[in-house]
Amino acid sequence: MVVSLFAMYFMMSCFFGSAVYFTMYNMGNDGYYAMVSNLLSIAQIVTLFITPFLMKKISKRYLFMGGMAVATVGFVLSGLTTSYSLICLSSVIKGIGFGCGGATMFGCLQDAITYGEWYNGYGTAGMGNAASSFCMKVGSGVGTAALGWILAAGGFDAQLKVQSASALSSISIAFAWVPVITCVICVICMAFFNVDKYYAKVVEDLSQGKHRGE
Repeated sequence: MVVSLFAMYFMMSCFFGSAVYFTMYNMGNDGYYAMVSNLLSIAQIVTLFITPFLMKKISKRYLFMGGMAVATVGFVLSGLTTSYSLICLSSVIKGIGFGCGGATMFGCLQDAITYGEWYNGYGTAGMGNAASSFCMKVGSGVGTAALGWILAAGGFDAQLKVQSASALSSISIAFAWVPVITCVICVICMAFFNVDKYYAKVVEDLSQGKHRGE
């Protein structure tokens, strides 16, 4: 979960920070940014209202994994085109993925903390939530720094109205391909996050004051 949360915050900083550059230089119109951003937010909010119903049928683990897989599809699409209509479509796809991931990632973290209490025999809520805060701060900070490094490596110059081909490529990498990698990392992490297999027993044992092996 620590790796997953770090990847999420890293991705969000790099992606959202590069979005305005992508619409301005790669798409050629910074006026597109509002619609591209708003469509993602609207899709995410709508999905957040739907996720409680989905979680009655799908575990938080698989909903998180599915959300990141869906977001990956959106990022791949945005890395292959600069078409306004397709980028708007990719924003909706990403928003759906973010909605599923955002609704479940902290729930999965709490499941891991509960499992840890059952497994070790003592509570680690403070440590678990501190890890979440650490991921948020460090992941966001490193993601923002990575955006700067990627743009610098491509020769991006904010003073130029027209960027070089390498600068446009670096913007695309930060906007689409770095998020693809981080989303795949999240999917892989959740493939190994099998707490849901034991969670019913964990809750039952803890309600009786028992821990693993007791």
